[in-house]
Amino acid sequence: MTKQIRVVQKRRRREGRTNYHKRLKLLLGKTPRIIIRLSTNNVVVQLAKFNEKGDAILATVNSCVLEQYGWKFKKNNLPACYLAGLSLGKKAKEQGITHAIADIGLHTSIKGSKIYAVVKGLLDAGLSVPVSKEILPSDDRIQGKHIATYFAQNKNEQQFHAYKQQQLNAGTISTIFAEVKKKILG
Repeated sequence: MTKQIRVVQKRRRREGRTNYHKRLKLLLGKTPRIIIRLSTNNVVVQLAKFNEKGDAILATVNSCVLEQYGWKFKKNNLPACYLAGLSLGKKAKEQGITHAIADIGLHTSIKGSKIYAVVKGLLDAGLSVPVSKEILPSDDRIQGKHIATYFAQNKNEQQFHAYKQQQLNAGTISTIFAEVKKKILG
């Protein structure tokens, strides 16, 4: 009778938090990484550089900081993701970083998704990130026009209740988006 040896995987792999095969491929390039993590309420974008003792985080932007620029809408929608990417791209340029690789972790790569809204923000800030232009969301979606259209057509009183309490209407999202973008780049 032969004994079977059971190999225990690393903790973060068991928890489904890290794909080490994908991570190793990203690290071999020795290029700074843009780590994009989405949650149910916001998006966190970090600029990291590999270090033998652990990743060195050079800059971080949480979409909650968009409130400081006047953003009044959800912090995890497509326009907010774009603005978070734009803000981090500006910080990266200030540190002299001109190119990076997007690290989307275990998120599924979907054309026009929030992840690629962050990447489009990075590109518009002047950072060079290798990505196909076809996978990026359209400018109308980045500006939130799809949200405004749905908001105008929606008959459910509870869905946009928080926006209505703040006296925000369908047309204000594009206006506020333009103002916040100008302040970030300002």
